Amino acid sequence: KDNYVGYLYPTIDDQSDLANALPQDNAGNPYIILTSGSLLPETSSVLIANHLNQGHHTLTAVAHRGYDRYALAGYAVSSGDLATPYNTQIALGWLAVVISLAGVVITGWQVHWRKFLRPLAGFWQQLSTIAQFSLSALASLLLMLGMLLTWGEASPTLFRREPVQIGLSILTAGLIYLNPALPLTLIAAFVLFIILYHRPAFGLALIIFFAPFFLFPVELYRFAFPMSELLTLITFAAWLVRTAVQWAQPEFKLKTRWQPLDIVLLVWVLLGVISLLWTQNRAPAITELRTLLIEPALFYLIFRTLPLTRQDVLRVVDALLCAGLIVCLVGLYLYVRGEAVITAEEDARRLASIYGSPNNVALFLGRCLPFTLAFTLIPIDRNRRILAGICFGLMLLTVILTQSVGALFIGVPAAVAAVLLVIYRRRALIPMIILIGLAVVGFIIGASLSERFARALDFTEGTNFARLRVWQSAFNILQDHPITGLGLDQFLYSFRGQYILPDAWQEPDLSHPHNFLLDIWIRLGLIGIMLFAAMQCFFWQQNLQNLRRTVHDPLLFALTAGIIGSMVNLLAHGLIDNSLFVLDLAFVFMLLLALTAALSSSNIRSIDVTGDKMV
Repeated sequence: KDNYVGYLYPTIDDQSDLANALPQDNAGNPYIILTSGSLLPETSSVLIANHLNQGHHTLTAVAHRGYDRYALAGYAVSSGDLATPYNTQIALGWLAVVISLAGVVITGWQVHWRKFLRPLAGFWQQLSTIAQFSLSALASLLLMLGMLLTWGEASPTLFRREPVQIGLSILTAGLIYLNPALPLTLIAAFVLFIILYHRPAFGLALIIFFAPFFLFPVELYRFAFPMSELLTLITFAAWLVRTAVQWAQPEFKLKTRWQPLDIVLLVWVLLGVISLLWTQNRAPAITELRTLLIEPALFYLIFRTLPLTRQDVLRVVDALLCAGLIVCLVGLYLYVRGEAVITAEEDARRLASIYGSPNNVALFLGRCLPFTLAFTLIPIDRNRRILAGICFGLMLLTVILTQSVGALFIGVPAAVAAVLLVIYRRRALIPMIILIGLAVVGFIIGASLSERFARALDFTEGTNFARLRVWQSAFNILQDHPITGLGLDQFLYSFRGQYILPDAWQEPDLSHPHNFLLDIWIRLGLIGIMLFAAMQCFFWQQNLQNLRRTVHDPLLFALTAGIIGSMVNLLAHGLIDNSLFVLDLAFVFMLLLALTAALSSSNIRSIDVTGDKMV
């Protein structure tokens, strides 16, 4: 296999149905793709048939395209699957490991560890004076660092004022992003660490703000990282040191009430780690595990364990809306200049803004729009309502210019309808009828003005045709890997190198199956689907309770409405596009879950609402 388009059509005894281990095209012909998943030369073994009758059989392979190449390196025949006994032994070995681990945990839980720790005192007495002094010096240095950061006496009083802290956080984060020089970047990172130690909630806002700018990474020496990733690691480090110092205090008590959702998310991350066992291409899988599972989970962990106030929560949501506003302004400016524009069917101009695809713009703004709509419709602070209304108009205009069919006719209408239902309940019927009418009129006008919208219901070519073919390929993948899926970030390589249908050869570089259920199933298997379903159950149960709790608190009620609308957008638009496994979408997903848990906290609900303003 290599970087070219070509196929082999094998038959056995002139019968295509005997080649039963291969995917089939729309005519029922089994085929082998000669395009390599990595686009590099590689030799791979492909199972053509199994469970054949004993006797002589003839294998015939007809080549299509792939001119001047001879792809067939050889063939092999065996009686049964020679790997079966080894796979059985491996499975039994893993079962023994799990049982042994469970036994160790149960046994360790019943052991009185204090008896075993007493000999450590004798061990300390046996150490030399130099060794004791070295350990004491190290402990004292750590303690001094914790004391300085906790009490703040070694830092100027000016740094402990909240407006100055916010300004310094933004300034230092901006210096890291601009990267004027490595030493200055490291100094800015250290200053930011100090600030985030005192106010880790600022780090949460900065992470969300920089999440959509992952295509513009920070260059550190020979490496490049998204700014949100660096901020996540710095915030986590500051949170970890702060938590360790607090934990050492005798009066420290853990105030976080753990919820079932926390356990589900932990298992979600562990499943991503375990999926590496059956992943073929480990490097991209490890990168995705780090950036799309572990680091968003760290964001959730910090959010859940911090004693956040109402202002802290609002600041994070406002950071999301500010990021969406910048995406809009940059996109509109470049659109007017004719830059960052994708030309689609019949020269249709699609706004792409800071992303490589207009669909990514629509996906991210679709998560932001429900919050701006809720803040606009619910009677809260006047300035916030005005700013939210302006943001809603700009975001809606930007989504329209992306010409994303999934956003305009599925994701955004569903999210708007959800917000209207939450706010007006039965009275939302008339606005929703008007909304449906506007959508129909908009579609008719769009179809008359744009060839892209005119083909929105044409499934024989274009985007719809590609969606149907990629879904069919995804089903073929799941037929071969129904339990485990392929693993993280494996779809592109398997789709391009094995499962793409011959008539879909024009779009071989799709990295996901354009459906959130298929995407999760292929990446994390059946257990991943079950975990996502559990997340949704906890999410909706908790938010229905939050609606009842916040009905007399307009601001928190608006937040809850925005959370619900944003999740509806994720599910609705995710039916035909990406949903979770992009860096900005992964962090927003974790934000929605974390906000859901935070709004159930009495610490959030007990603060007066009159002074809340957008930051």
